[in-house]
Amino acid sequence: MNTKEYQREAIKFATFGEEMENEYLALGLSGEVGEVLNKLKKVIRDNGGQLTEDAARHIALEIGDVLWYVATIAQAQKIELSFDTHEKENVSLQGAIKFGMELQYQSFRVSDDLVGDRPCYPPNRLFTICSWLEIMSNYAGYTLEEVADMNIQKLTDRKNRGKIGGSGDDR
Repeated sequence: MNTKEYQREAIKFATFGEEMENEYLALGLSGEVGEVLNKLKKVIRDNGGQLTEDAARHIALEIGDVLWYVATIAQAQKIELSFDTHEKENVSLQGAIKFGMELQYQSFRVSDDLVGDRPCYPPNRLFTICSWLEIMSNYAGYTLEEVADMNIQKLTDRKNRGKIGGSGDDR
């Protein structure tokens, strides 16, 4: 699924009102990046730093959730999101942690842009986040395009079961 297709599909799953759209998106983006980092932490805690297939899948699913917020923010700001997927690269746990921290910093900047006193929405921040999401996806053994496909499949399944709202990874 290319970027334009993903952005067009992702917005179909939005269930928030427009009244506090920026606040909702800012909190969601920051929260989902935290969930990616939490999955990395669990690779260290539970697997001695070794990435298992199950942990990789869970990391990829969380990256998909971050991507959903990035695409939705871009759509709300009339920005055409673009990410070019490349060949998968080998990324170490240390590399994933480094880029995960950078991802968190950049997501906080985007969130502040959304709810700050002088809102601005520089597209380059969203594109930078997409680049780091690709690196994180590579760590998990996926391309960002594969993660985007997984995310739409997950959201479609939840929507079909009436579980778009609510909490928990396994709803």
